[in-house]
This record gives sequence, C-alpha cells and structure tokens, in this order.
Amino acid sequence: MTRATALPGSRWRRPAAALGLLIITLLTYLPAFRAGFVWDDDDYVTENPALRSLEGLRRIWFERGATTQYYPLTYTTFWVEYRLWGLNPAGYHTVNIFLHGINAILFWTVLRRLGLPGAWFAAALFAVHPVHVESVAWITERKNTLSGLLYLLAALAYLRVRPLTERPSPRARPPWAFYVLSLLAYVAALMAKTTTISLPAAILLIVWWKHRRLTVRDLAAVSPFFGLALLCGLVTYVQESDLVRSIRHEYPFTPLERCLLAGRILWFYLGKLAWPANLNFVYPRWQTSTAVWWQYLYPLAAVAVLAALWLARNRLGRGPLVALLYFAGTLFPVLGFMNYYYMRYTFVADHFQYLPSLSILALAGAAAARLLQRLGRTWTRGGPAFAALILSAMAWTSAQQTLIYRDVETLWRSVIARDPASWIGNYNLADHLIHTGRTAAAIPYLEQAARTRPDDVESWNNLAAALLETGRLDDAFETFQTALQISPTDAYIHANLGVLYSRRGEHDKAIRHYRRALEIDPELETVRRNLNTLLQRQHSPASLPTSP
Repeated sequence: MTRATALPGSRWRRPAAALGLLIITLLTYLPAFRAGFVWDDDDYVTENPALRSLEGLRRIWFERGATTQYYPLTYTTFWVEYRLWGLNPAGYHTVNIFLHGINAILFWTVLRRLGLPGAWFAAALFAVHPVHVESVAWITERKNTLSGLLYLLAALAYLRVRPLTERPSPRARPPWAFYVLSLLAYVAALMAKTTTISLPAAILLIVWWKHRRLTVRDLAAVSPFFGLALLCGLVTYVQESDLVRSIRHEYPFTPLERCLLAGRILWFYLGKLAWPANLNFVYPRWQTSTAVWWQYLYPLAAVAVLAALWLARNRLGRGPLVALLYFAGTLFPVLGFMNYYYMRYTFVADHFQYLPSLSILALAGAAAARLLQRLGRTWTRGGPAFAALILSAMAWTSAQQTLIYRDVETLWRSVIARDPASWIGNYNLADHLIHTGRTAAAIPYLEQAARTRPDDVESWNNLAAALLETGRLDDAFETFQTALQISPTDAYIHANLGVLYSRRGEHDKAIRHYRRALEIDPELETVRRNLNTLLQRQHSPASLPTSP
C-alpha cells in the first residue's frame, strides 16, 4: 500500500494563509505605528509608578489599589516594555498590532478545527474590522488583545481535549496535557482581563451545537473553568467596587429600564458589526425611559430573533442560534444589567465587543461561503474578488479610524466632531488645552461641558478657574457661585474663590474661603501657603493655622 502524497504546494498553503492574515493586519494598522499616548494611557503607562521598579512589579500582583484594575498580566507586559523602550509609544503600539494579527490567525485555526466554511474570510474580517481599531490602536486596551490571545489559545487546547468532529467513545481518555494547558491559558487570560470569563459557557455552547446534547462529563470538565471565572469575577468586583459605588446614585435604573437598555445596546453592537459607519471613541449616552414606546422594540426584537432561531434550529442548524447566544452572553457584563464605571461616559464602546464579535464574524464567513456555493461555479469563482473588495473597504475604514489616536488633542477633537455636545470630549479637550498653556482656547469647550451636564461641579469649577486665569474676574465670580450651589463643600471651589478675592484685594473674604477650604481638606498645602501669606500681610502671625 503506497503512502498518499500531498498535492504540490499544499504544504505551504496554511502557513501562507496565516502569513496573509498577519500581513493584512500590519498594513491596516500602519498609521498606529506612529500613534501616541492618549486617554487613560497615563494611568496604565506614562504616569504609572508601578512600572518603574521591581517593587512595582510585586505591587501589580499582590497589592490592591496599586493599579486601576486588577489585570496583573496586562500590567506586567507594560512593566517589561517600560524596560525595553521606556515611554516610546511606538513599542507599545507595535506589540498591540502584532497581538491582534496573531489573534486573527488563532481565530482562523479555531474555525478550521470546528469545520466551519469561510474560516479564513471570517478571520480576515476580524483582522481588519473597524470596530476593533479601538482595541488595537489604544494602548490601554492591551488587555483586549492580550486576553484575546490567551482566550483563543485556551479554546484551541480544549478542542484537543474534546474533539467535536465526531462523538467520542465514553471510554476514551482525554489528553490531560492539553486540558492542563487549556486551564493555564484560561487563568492567564483572566489575569489579563476578566471579561474572558465567558470561555466555559462558550465551550458548552459549542459542544451542544456539535453534539446536540451535553453530558455529565462535559459539565464536569468545564466546572474548574467556571470556578476560576467566579473567583476572578469576585476579585474584579472587589477591586472596582469603589469606582462602581461612586456612580451608583447616577444610574438607579429599574429592572425594566435595564432590559430596555440591554436590548438597545445589543442591537447597537450588531449594527456596528454589519455597517461600521460613524464610529466614535465615545458615543453619545442615550436616555432610557419606560414611557417611550419604541424603546421596547429593542428587547422584544432580540427575544423574537432568539425564539425564531430556536424554532428553526432543525431547518437552519444550530449555528446561528449559538452565534447569537455567544454574542449576547459575552456582552452580558456590559449590557446594562449591572453598573460599571464606563457608564459615566457612555453605555457602549467599540472595545467591549472585541471577543463577542468572534461568533458573528464566524457566522458571516460561513454564510458567505455557503451562499457562493449555492449560487454555482460562476459566482464561486468571483468570490475571492468580492471578498477582497469587502476586506479592502474595511481595512481602509480602519486605517482612517486609526488616525484619531495620533495624540490626545486629535482624539478629543474627533469625538466632538461626531458629537458636538459630548461632555467628556469637551471637558477632556479643554483640560488638554489648559495643560498645554492655551487656557483661553479651552473656555468654549468648558462652557459646552457645563451646558451638557449642568449638575457637574468639575465642569463649572474648571470653567471658573479658566475665566479667573484669563482675567475675567466678574465672569469667574458668577461661575464659582454656580459651582458652589451645586457643591457647597467642595474644597477646590473655596480655594479658587480665595484666589479670586485675593486678586480683587478683598483679603478678608479670601482668608475666609481659604480657611473653609482647609477645613474641608487639610492636605491642600498650596492653599495653606496662600493663607499664610495673606495673614502675614495683615500682621496676624498668631492666628496662623498649624499643619495637621
């Protein structure tokens, strides 16, 4: 019996396909190699003291509060890179881009293992899709690209434990080495970002899709994964509980309002996957109301689609139902059923669907491949050209979207261009302008921020401080009064009023406000020095307050 010989060139087909995915990723993200540090990159990299020493590495892993979020593996990569290229943003962007390219290759490998048609096209869509620009071009979102790599590695290893192409023998022993590898990769993924908790549920969905039932053995095999997910979820909750509590009063949604919000969020993400136009770094935040009838259509339509896919599962197959269940389930932590800090700015963000998008893109690739197959040979031959056209359009859109990450000012101006009333866009652009010595230019943006959120004391206080700095004392006084009505016990407002009265020569009033500021916050040393200076001018050294 002769050994079968491979077709010429078939040995290089898979490496060439993998290399193709990496190349189109690099070409799409060429502008990101020249991008800089933007919002939140200071907390994660540029002003993060934990990256500066070996002691900082210990704090990253073992000290609560040493980092904004407990994602120690993500911060460890930053710690290593800080030693390699310091604060050169090009190095951090390069790592992010290559991680994304490798993720596309791993995604393709998973789909091939599952026997899905159109696997390469689906992976290429993942590589160049514009909704992923935020995860790749924003250094802070290293947690997405890194956790995504480990998530897909864990899934690939598990597929060696539980083959899905045929029903395994009850007596067959799983390869424990791959099981342990999958478990370790999953732990690492959780240490990079906790949203990877969806993996065990995803595994069960895939097993149910392929074998139409779940066995006790299947449930037992994933139970350690669920245990780890619960543990890491609790750690994240404890770590971020202070942040969540700080916004709890802002979003006292009823259960019905949360259902309305979840339905709208779900369709928003599906819409951006299908038609990635008008992308924004921070989207406008919606108003949710049970009194608006059309808002009920979002959750009702989602339930109707899921019900229809369930009823049609024997005719259409279980794939579409599994894809939508995975999508909604992976998005669940950010669907609005529970508060999270980012809700302070918006209810949706592109980076939230980095992993959830996998199932929808896999479904799109499989649907495209089967459609071309049904249309016949002529259409099938034109398939590569059609796929190339779609991928080129998406790659071009992604490259253009990547340009907004050039620097802080470009980023926030792009947000305002899409949403002129954006509170965070106007507030943060103004803050950047002030810190770069352009206080007068910042005033219109602070005025817009105050109009958008008239109850936000920071906007009013910063606006008043900017007016004060530019010599508009009367306008500053009126604005400080507005801020004081919102928050009478804000130490910074009293401190700034002390400066204003001092410039007016009304030293008694200035002293009164300085003292009030120090009563509220005794740690304001600049205020203490200003107060001491005024008191010394009035020849009252005995009345000087002592440091705490």
